[in-house]
Amino acid sequence: MLNKVLIPIDDSQTSKWVVEHSRHLLERPGTSVKLFSVVDESLPADRTSVPTLERLQLLKNELALKGIQAETELVVGDPAERILREIGAHGYDLVVMATHGRTGLPRLLFGSVALKVMLGSSAPILLLRPLFRPGGSIS
Repeated sequence: MLNKVLIPIDDSQTSKWVVEHSRHLLERPGTSVKLFSVVDESLPADRTSVPTLERLQLLKNELALKGIQAETELVVGDPAERILREIGAHGYDLVVMATHGRTGLPRLLFGSVALKVMLGSSAPILLLRPLFRPGGSIS
């Protein structure tokens, strides 16, 4: 049974997609959901999409419309490190997160938060990778 689910999100459309596609896991009675965002201050301003409290609130409201209560938190730091710290501190039953599917040089330069979390987590991780249509929309 899933009592506590963590969904690390950024400010991309991929994060919204993950929240929408994990809804069936979150609808179970007694499941506690936390939407968790990390602002990575180490990246140059043009290389990061800063998640906002408004974005978190919108996702929280979308879940509430479907009968799913969630809490939100926005922190500053290294994303993988802060997500792992959150997992360790609160004993989640599941972590649901997106992978952006970077390969090659972008992965080498920017790393993979999902990979670091997967390797360091004490909780099971469900990685979701959406497929992008030619126009840039997610399917």
